[in-house]
Amino acid sequence: MTKAKRTLVLATRGRGNKPSTVTAPGREFAEKMLANGCSRETVAATLGLSSSALKTAADNDPLLAEAMARGDGALETELVGHLLQHAREGNVTAAIFLLKAKRGFRDSTPVEPKDAQPNITINLPGAASPEDYRRMIDVTPDPTQQRNKS
Repeated sequence: MTKAKRTLVLATRGRGNKPSTVTAPGREFAEKMLANGCSRETVAATLGLSSSALKTAADNDPLLAEAMARGDGALETELVGHLLQHAREGNVTAAIFLLKAKRGFRDSTPVEPKDAQPNITINLPGAASPEDYRRMIDVTPDPTQQRNKS
């Protein structure tokens, strides 16, 4: 590990195998990397951590989690700003993408709510008269319809 990396990450490996801790300069560095479009995997590798170690460190350190969220948010704000500028200048593709990505717009199919339940209809026949019901359940063969077995 280089000297620069050692100042960014403080690895506390001791009793109980405690997770790595990212120092204040490391948090600032991670925020800047994310704001510049780097993935969390790249940030972790640059800090000398695995992806899971960085996630664990962020889970245990609210300041690191906030710094990473700010970095992600800064990148999104910048990208959406550029797209919005292009859309306002008449770029239809940028406008369509923004509608789809940020507003849930769909080309042809309506957007259904996430908790939508299927609509099931069961059609039942009308009530039968008592005479029709008796005929329906009567399983006795009709003697007039029996065939001649010869």
